[in-house]
Formats: sequence, C-alpha cells, structure tokens
Amino acid sequence: MDCITPYKLPFADFADIQRKYTAIGWAGTGHSGDHVEVAAYGAGAELLKPFVRNTDLHYLMLEAAGVRHG
Repeated sequence: MDCITPYKLPFADFADIQRKYTAIGWAGTGHSGDHVEVAAYGAGAELLKPFVRNTDLHYLMLEAAGVRHG
C-alpha cells in the first residue's frame, strides 16, 4: 500500500478487504445525489423513507445512533 494522504486514499485496497469479510464490494468510487432504496428495522428505522437521497444516508445514520453532527 502506498502512503495514505487525504488526497490519495486506497479505495481499491479497502474494497478488497471489505469484500473478503462481507461479500460486499464497491461498484465504483464516484457518488451521486440520486435516490437509493432503503430498508431498515430497529432503533431509528422510522427516520428512513423507502427512497432516500444517497447523500442523506450518512446524516440519517448519525441521527439514529444519537451522534451529534453539525
């Protein structure tokens, strides 16, 4: 692995590690603000609608976990 800086993160390496342990991989490293389908249960599930903007998921998860953000 090369030197990690905020401008050069080893996303491909992270994806390989994640895929090895979870059977989940990354399709790409680009993101859009498009809506994604979400299903949830447990604490905070009521915060999610069936379709949520991809860019809002992070903040909804923080809110559900009771983590302050700002």
